[in-house]
Amino acid sequence: MPTERFEKQVDGCVVYGLRSETAELTVCPERGMRVIDFTDRRTGRRWMWAPPLDEDGQTHLPPSRPGAPFDHSPLLGMDECLPGVSPCPISPDHGEVWPRAATLLDDAPGTLRTRVSLPGCGLDFERAVTLDGDEARFDYRLTNPGKQRRPYVWAAHPLLTVMPGDRIEMPADVRRVQVVDGDGVRGLPRGGVAPWPRLTPAANAAAMHLNADRSPAQVKFFASDFMQGEAGIRNPQTGDRLSLRFDPSQIKAVGVWINRGSWHGYHQVTIGPTNAPVQTRSDAAALNSPATHVGPGETKVWGWVLRTHPMKTQ
Repeated sequence: MPTERFEKQVDGCVVYGLRSETAELTVCPERGMRVIDFTDRRTGRRWMWAPPLDEDGQTHLPPSRPGAPFDHSPLLGMDECLPGVSPCPISPDHGEVWPRAATLLDDAPGTLRTRVSLPGCGLDFERAVTLDGDEARFDYRLTNPGKQRRPYVWAAHPLLTVMPGDRIEMPADVRRVQVVDGDGVRGLPRGGVAPWPRLTPAANAAAMHLNADRSPAQVKFFASDFMQGEAGIRNPQTGDRLSLRFDPSQIKAVGVWINRGSWHGYHQVTIGPTNAPVQTRSDAAALNSPATHVGPGETKVWGWVLRTHPMKTQ
């Protein structure tokens, strides 16, 4: 069947979707172009995490406003972090996209194209999502309409469910990762380098086992300097697989956050492509790299693919 486009109401918001024979993806432009769901229609697996449903059994998309704490956002699915992930003096927590209503541009069939202007960092951001079978492609345009060179960090931030048997996959040539932070993981080299996947003797990050007694724990790390652009989750028990494919010349790092009950008691994981293995816009400015800056009048373009497919499919 050809890809079908549809729309529906969710918690008072208009949500737009793309549906193929094998997958379905939904986006809410009003909530910072957030991806609400990505589902494998063959198995029913919903990859995007969402909080437990309330008594009414409904998904909730609370409104946000610039300057509000990120904890007041919908906290589900995938948001786009730009121009930073962590807060710093020149950028708020998780950036400027999530609290702003994006404009939906109906300029191509089978595509969800959204655009938003970010006054804090002085950049214009556009994203087009297409669905072809079980592959969702994300294409971006970042434009600097001003007269000054501007630093930025971009990171896709898909919050994913954790199921028994899930294992994280990093690019095949990754041997070490840079640990940003963590809690509940004994011997974790915060701010240092750890081997992949055994961050410590007791912490197997690929299996998302962070300590021996399975008590609450969380860790954030980056993989970078790889030649092969593919990461994701596989589950040998169910045969499910989620793959992220990208060009390493454009996407320089993959950020991973594993939460095993440490934050609000939830179990979730983020595997996010990013242009640099740093957290803040201030860090991007300090790098002074072409990968983390966009010049006056310049437009940068990049993209990546999210695919849901059986493990045996190549």
